[in-house]
Amino acid sequence: MDIVDIHPHAISKDARRYPLDPLGGTISAWAEKRPADAGELLAALDDAGIRRAVLVQPATAYSYDNTYAADSAAAHPDRFLYVGMVDVRRPDAAERVTYWVRERGM
Repeated sequence: MDIVDIHPHAISKDARRYPLDPLGGTISAWAEKRPADAGELLAALDDAGIRRAVLVQPATAYSYDNTYAADSAAAHPDRFLYVGMVDVRRPDAAERVTYWVRERGM
């Protein structure tokens, strides 16, 4: 039986490629002081004997931009799935959901 972590967050060290844009304008303390990128998360999962994880979009780092979670899941499909976020107040919310699901595997 595989163990699955269902709520880790991954934050890239590459702020140029994945710029921070926290929801509400303030990055959370854990995201600022203890971020873990996908590689670090994989190492921690391995150390704990956890086979797979469902990445959760870190809104306190990237708001509604699910790109890093999507890229991490695409790079490690045998290890990661992800749950993203869409701002349902936007007039194009349905199209955003379609994009993230169909194009980016959410």
